[in-house]
Amino acid sequence: MQLLCVRHGEASWQAERDELRPLTERGAHYVSAAAHALSTKLPTFDLAIVSPYLRAQQTFKLISEPWDVRKSISDALFTPDVPSAQAIERLAELTQDLDDNASVLLVSHNPLISQLVGELCEGVGSYEPFDTGTMALLDLSYPATGLGQLLWKH
Repeated sequence: MQLLCVRHGEASWQAERDELRPLTERGAHYVSAAAHALSTKLPTFDLAIVSPYLRAQQTFKLISEPWDVRKSISDALFTPDVPSAQAIERLAELTQDLDDNASVLLVSHNPLISQLVGELCEGVGSYEPFDTGTMALLDLSYPATGLGQLLWKH
């Protein structure tokens, strides 16, 4: 399975609650441009898993435009402060019926996305830094700690 992990674009701090923070104009432009530039590398996703927070939903909407996304779900286990072990377990549950050649898109937040990618590729306690709008492609035989390989990061 290939897993494209995306941290949401730059978000405004002007909101009543964290989950309501929208993308800035610059953040929206950056993720849209990056997705279009990378769209030839991964033209189709079998599944998209997206945090329910506004900035992640907006990021997904923008980056899904150049790609064919067959199914998308919003899942609260991919919000900022969820423990990475719990998110990895949920990722395994959500992808268990997909074939080995499936492509999955995950749109989430820090610190979770950095911990998730670090632990999938390097093991427990590892951390892969993600700035806003960063995208990283992993090759996974199965979503579990230490079984992933980071193919590229943009």
